[in-house]
Amino acid sequence: MKNDILLFAIMFGVAWLGYTVAKDRLNPTPIISQETVAEKGTPDALVSGTANPSAIARLTPAGGSQPASKEANSPTDAEMKADAVEPKTMKPKSTESTTTEQQIEQVLAAQILAWNQGDLDGFMDAYWNDEALTISGGGDTTLGWEAVYQSYRQRYPKESMGKIDFTDLKTEMVGKEAAIVTGRFDHRMADETTNGNFSLIVKRIDSHWKIVHDHTSVANQ
Repeated sequence: MKNDILLFAIMFGVAWLGYTVAKDRLNPTPIISQETVAEKGTPDALVSGTANPSAIARLTPAGGSQPASKEANSPTDAEMKADAVEPKTMKPKSTESTTTEQQIEQVLAAQILAWNQGDLDGFMDAYWNDEALTISGGGDTTLGWEAVYQSYRQRYPKESMGKIDFTDLKTEMVGKEAAIVTGRFDHRMADETTNGNFSLIVKRIDSHWKIVHDHTSVANQ
């Protein structure tokens, strides 16, 4: 009888020890610093005893110290992820330093410079080199680049070209490839000065602005 009681006691002790070990393995006691509990409160997972040890480690750094705060200017995790997905690209700066209107008026400025230097070829470079070019004035119209060139050459020999100036320029775009330019001209020669108005039709041809029609009206003297 004593042996039965002793055997029962040993079996009960072994069973209790096995139960205690199994309980500790299934439900480990969570460890969390008092500072974390005070600041963030006790998570529900810790109360229920089901907290993941790795989650506890993220909440409580080694030594119980708080994680270092990010610098104010440091990018957030969301911004870093956004940059990884859509990297920022530098937009190239525009290479055009002038407006379209200014480009057209520069053509006329080059005409003034060429004429005043006695360079008829440079002056004519502003015109469309085509048989469809027209220049009207005084009730007549000259058709074609070559005919216009010869007319200027006969009327104004190099030594008698004088000086010209364009003022009151106004450029009005007609779409992206054409424009109407109006203004006044002054032509000073040794024994005569003329002035008046002009209107031009210019078009972008082969990436260059060219005068395709010129109408000049001389003021009454």
